[in-house]
Amino acid sequence: MKRALIVSAMENVALQTMRALGEDGVACVLAGVGPGRVPRASRYCADYASVAASEEALALGSPETLDAIVELAQSSGAEAVLPVDVAGGRLAPRLRERLPGLLFLPTPPPEALALNDKWAFSRFVAGLGLPQPGTWRVETLEQALALPLPLILKPLDDAGGRGIVVARDAAALRAALAPGGLRLPCLAQEFLPGDEVSMSFCADEGRLLSWTIHIRRPGGVLEDLDDPRVTELGRKVLAAVRYRGIGNLDMRYPSEGPSRVLLIECNPRVWGSFAYARAIGADMLVPALALARGEKPAPRAAPPVGFCPGLVGTARGLLAGRSSGAAGASYLRTKLADPGPELAKAARIALRRASDRDERRVLVLAAMENLALSVIRTLGAKGCRVTVAGAGEGRLVRLSRHCAEFIPIARDAAELAAAGPEVVAAAARAAARSGSELVVPSDVPGALLAHALEPRLPGVAFFPSPDPAVLRRMDDKWAFYGFLGEHGLPSPKTWRVDGPSPEGLPLPVVIKPLADSGGRGVAVHHTAAERDARVAAGPHPLLAQAFVDGQDVDLSFLADRGRLVAWSVQVREAGAVVYIDDPAVVDIGRRLAAASGYHGLAHIDMRYDGPGREKVVVIECNPRFWGTFQYTLGLGVDFLGLGLEMARGAAPAPIAAAPVGACFGLWGTLRRLARGRPVTAASRVYLCQKLGDPGPELRKGTRALLGIREDGP
Repeated sequence: MKRALIVSAMENVALQTMRALGEDGVACVLAGVGPGRVPRASRYCADYASVAASEEALALGSPETLDAIVELAQSSGAEAVLPVDVAGGRLAPRLRERLPGLLFLPTPPPEALALNDKWAFSRFVAGLGLPQPGTWRVETLEQALALPLPLILKPLDDAGGRGIVVARDAAALRAALAPGGLRLPCLAQEFLPGDEVSMSFCADEGRLLSWTIHIRRPGGVLEDLDDPRVTELGRKVLAAVRYRGIGNLDMRYPSEGPSRVLLIECNPRVWGSFAYARAIGADMLVPALALARGEKPAPRAAPPVGFCPGLVGTARGLLAGRSSGAAGASYLRTKLADPGPELAKAARIALRRASDRDERRVLVLAAMENLALSVIRTLGAKGCRVTVAGAGEGRLVRLSRHCAEFIPIARDAAELAAAGPEVVAAAARAAARSGSELVVPSDVPGALLAHALEPRLPGVAFFPSPDPAVLRRMDDKWAFYGFLGEHGLPSPKTWRVDGPSPEGLPLPVVIKPLADSGGRGVAVHHTAAERDARVAAGPHPLLAQAFVDGQDVDLSFLADRGRLVAWSVQVREAGAVVYIDDPAVVDIGRRLAAASGYHGLAHIDMRYDGPGREKVVVIECNPRFWGTFQYTLGLGVDFLGLGLEMARGAAPAPIAAAPVGACFGLWGTLRRLARGRPVTAASRVYLCQKLGDPGPELRKGTRALLGIREDGP
């Protein structure tokens, strides 16, 4: 075979097939949907024609669509037709009638193609008595609210993970099904934590010919394994519909019952990681084309076992002098031999990001340079022109390439927070001088000044921040302790120490300044001598808290008038900030925001009480940006971006769930890269932000060598 026609509405599926055929010397023409910029960029694409307006239109196959495909097949001299997705599979019987004499890649029978509908697949699995999570077809919001939480919501017939939402509470469920969200009817499935496992295959009349079983591991590594339980489930499904052709079954190993395997959904087509299977030695096209020729290929004895690190993982391994295995090398060769589509994808992403740029002029009000630096870097990455008006001389932020100008308007943080007439007037002049359209306070003094400044700047938008009374109460550790008690929120026993006497303070005890931040002056005292000396030293008043023996856990959130819009939960483990999903921690944040009518960003320090994570207590509140807020950018939660939407007057829908992942910080990420270890998405985004703005880092590094501490957290 020297020339083949691929029929597909899915660009990535078509590209995977095209590359597999092209490497074997077959020239490909593609009948697809839309402009087809990515597959057309492939060196293996001899011709491309858009034959329908959408995937649905291709599947319906109007006379015009059929005529266009037939004309393309005849004009290109195609010897075979390969319908590689569901739309192509539904069209295949009619194409066979119009193109007699051509080879046709076997496609699943109609009853198997119908399993692309997730609800139909669930009913099919139930009829066979095979294991699956609880699954419901949802027609209305009221029906969804009656289901047990948490839930996974997904479109009935979309693919590639598009539109999937995890709803852990009623608020997230309402947001997911709000107008503009997930279209009803949709599918709801019981959310069961665990590993996703996929079985990809080529079958003949329900009989397995070739298959792989793979799990996606951290760092994008795809591990192929041999699990007889997965194979047996797959055999039962395929036999029941006499499956013929290539396809994929998604399953799950639930954490609470790792001996079980649950069926999730069916993709009766070529799948997204098709090239991985080919790289590891399970090329599904070989037996499928043999079937097309009328042959009866012998089945494999077992699925292949191994791993493939993907494009980035393989390239990183080579740079580190580490082998990525035969599969990794094969996959990398496939990509490098056909770079056009990868460049087209990158260009599409760049254009999308460019369209998302926010080119407004922004005035940042700041007393703490480290926090201001994180804010202006994130604003700069969005395309904003940033001017900083702040306390001191701004020696650090001046060095940032994202800082157009630093304008000193106060001697120190206290003067900035007091927002006297001279400071307010200076801030107003800075806004006029820079032509600022938006004001963003990056810390508490900046937020207090912003509230005093707002009446002076009509027509200028302001980033959301709490009312001054709420702001001061949340920032004052003693007043915040009183707020927690008033609203029944858990906290350790706390004392205000106004003099040098330690009377009534237990051991061990944590003693800290009343209104400082960044961990300065905080110490745990285990002996009476240590405690008494610290209390006597002052300065008073001090805050004392009963020591809680457990792990620190922090909740960060953005609230809109008492309603959480976005949130994250983080702990520190093995040198990394690890993001987890703990509904109990998030619930405390919801109660706190609702009770105070909180508006804006906050970072709540908490602590697990004891060795487990069953009980949590609240320690203190930082009603401002926090030192690691940009870590979640790589996890899909942009606190600053959502706040900018609120500043425009929008009411963004709440996120579906807390992000999960890890960030290793600057030096931790560099060490992992040097050792050839995987780098998380959050770490990559953070590293790019740091390396793209080296001036402040050089100053901080020099001062660290000299033993001089920067301000702020």
